[in-house]
Amino acid sequence: MGSGTENSPFRIFTAEGLKWLSKWVNTMYADACAVLENDIDLENEAWTPIGTEDHPYTHIFDGQGHTIRGLSVSGKKEKA
Repeated sequence: MGSGTENSPFRIFTAEGLKWLSKWVNTMYADACAVLENDIDLENEAWTPIGTEDHPYTHIFDGQGHTIRGLSVSGKKEKA
């Protein structure tokens, strides 16, 4: 699966793996690197973006030409 470093990124194969990465980044480690290994369909499930105001995503997410589809983000962004 990798360790989240640039030399050993987390390898994301499934929707569950992508959800895990989002939780990991949003609650603890915004500097994790990841590589998408498959196309993923989130089937229009409500999605929390990777990265928050408190933990902005700051590292590498390499999609390697794969697609994430069925992404449904709801809510509105507050004006700064």
